[in-house]
Formats: sequence, structure tokens, C-alpha cells
Amino acid sequence: MPVLAIIIILFSFKNSDVITISDPYNKNLLIQSFDLQDTFSKAIDGVYMKAEEMPRFPGCEDVGDLEKRYPCAQKRMLQFIYKNIKYPAIARESNIQGSVVLQFNVSSTGSIEDISVVRGIGGGCDEECIRVVNLMNNPRLKWTPGKIDGKPVKVKFTLPIKFKLSPSKSSPSKVQEIDGQSDKVVVQAKAYVADGDLYKVVEDMPLFPDCDDMACSNEKLFKYVIANLKYPDEAREDKVEGTVVVTFVIEPNGSVSSIKVAKGLSVACDIEVIRVVESMNSMPGQWTPGIHMGEKVRVQFALPVSFKL
Repeated sequence: MPVLAIIIILFSFKNSDVITISDPYNKNLLIQSFDLQDTFSKAIDGVYMKAEEMPRFPGCEDVGDLEKRYPCAQKRMLQFIYKNIKYPAIARESNIQGSVVLQFNVSSTGSIEDISVVRGIGGGCDEECIRVVNLMNNPRLKWTPGKIDGKPVKVKFTLPIKFKLSPSKSSPSKVQEIDGQSDKVVVQAKAYVADGDLYKVVEDMPLFPDCDDMACSNEKLFKYVIANLKYPDEAREDKVEGTVVVTFVIEPNGSVSSIKVAKGLSVACDIEVIRVVESMNSMPGQWTPGIHMGEKVRVQFALPVSFKL
């Protein structure tokens, strides 16, 4: 009998969050399944984009609660960067501001590898960010590696760092300050910039209507898709199987926009997935928008939907 397998990503799901449902012709309405391969997709050369346990900056392993270790590690990393980074003089003199976005891999042994600039602004800011990240390879600063199924793995880490000048630019001779009125460097450790003003990960991710936390949001989104998605008759008759991946954006006003097919399967299946995502704009309530640095921002999601007969 035809079934639909739905996988929602970018919600920090565990490896058991793959849901399999049946169409009206099947008696089983909801079946829990386990599929690590679909939940944590592997990138080139064995580098994972996400893991069950993400890599952590050192200094918080004595924190008993695992859920509290990661925020602790994030804070320690920010303190380390604040202590070591400098606003390049040439950037100040040239009035260069903006965000440098770095990516690097945290290896299965906790070392930092393959540092690259995803987005640069010049003026020595790119090089300064790379210099500071390289300092983390000190043996005394060994990261705790990411883990999948209890085993250490190599994980890609994204780090945006914002350089911002004060309204009245500091003179080159003035001592650089982070929290004062002079030029400052802001580490956006939890923001993954996708493009321009579009984000993929922010401090407070968007939430499905009538939800105050991600657990509720995930559950209600699953239920909504399950209740509304149908296996197209045309696809069933032609024995079409595979995965449709769509991307969409939660706008600052909570509406859903920019729905695009990132990976198509068939015209009928693609249209059906788009229809369900578009229908979220007709729900009684709207999404709670994502928040970054205290402001509502545009956040992009990816929604893979697997059709299987």
C-alpha cells in the first residue's frame, strides 16, 4: 500500500524523528520509524552538517545536564573570541563594516580543520577571523567532537562575526573595546546566514502557531502535514516513488513565502507538497517568527517529503 514518509529538517531532531504514514487505503495511520541516514545527511568527505551531539568548545564538560553543556560551551567560545579578536586598523580607517561568515570542521578528535571564509568583507577582517579560529587549535583548547549514535564524527561549524563601527569612529590610537562606545565586534554564534537578510539558524527559531517551544512546534507541524498531504492518484498509478524537497521562508510577520522545489520528483508530487506548505497561510494562526539579536528576521526551512509505495 502507498505510504508517505515525511522528514522535517533544521529543527534539531533526534534520529527517531522520521514519521511514516499511510494513505486512506491502508489501516495504519501512524507508524514511528527510525532512519539515521535520512535525519543526518552526510556531506562530502565524511563531514556531517548536523549531529545528535554537536561539537562543543571546551570548559563545560563538568556541567551535569547535557542540554546545558551546549549553551555553556557557546558562552565560553564567545568569551574566547571577544578576548582575542581585534578590529583591524585598516578596516576602521576605511569604514569597513559587515559580517564575516566562517565555516570550519571540528574533527572526530576535536581539532579545528579546513577553515574557510563563506562571506568576506575585506579590510583584514576576514584574516582576523581566521587567525582567532586558528587559535582554538591550541592543545589546551581541544573541542569535544560531535557524535552520532554515540560515535565521534567530523561536523561542519558555521560562525558569523559582525564588525560594526561606532557612530563617531574611534581614532586609530584608541584602545579597542568590545562593550564600550567605540568600534565593536559582535559574534553571532547562533546565526547561520543563508543569503543577505535570510537566515537558516537563529537564536529563537520560528514556531508553529500556538506553540511556545520547539517540541510543540515539531509535533504540530508533523500533524498538520500528515492531515493535509495526499499521495497523488497520478503518482500512485505511475508507481512514482522518491523524495520531494521544498524550501520556504517564515517572514517576520509569520507568513510563509518563497516556496521553491529544491529537488523534484514528479509534477503531481511537487505540486502536492507546495500546496500543503502554501496552505499554512490559511491557518487560523500564523507562525511565530524567528528572532535574531532581538529582531524578527526571515528564516528559511527545508522540507523533504518522501513518497514510497
